[in-house]
Amino acid sequence: MTPDEWEAIVEKYALKAPPSILDFVGYNSLVYADMVLPGGAQLRLPALNSTIAARQAGFHACMDSEDMFRKWFRRLRDHGLFPA
Repeated sequence: MTPDEWEAIVEKYALKAPPSILDFVGYNSLVYADMVLPGGAQLRLPALNSTIAARQAGFHACMDSEDMFRKWFRRLRDHGLFPA
């Protein structure tokens, strides 16, 4: 998505989100997304997905990724930051 496309979405749906995608998500979020999502930057770092260290540190709860995305997209929509 280009910055102009995001700005058009914000305007079209009268979102409360900033018209600048960088102001909305931050530069580092975009760099991370480019590294881990298909079609992103050419640099591919190995993905380490072990949760053992986190669980050993006391973080035992877990949530399915799809459920987590649904939760946060719903919250963003409820706050007028993401189109329905």
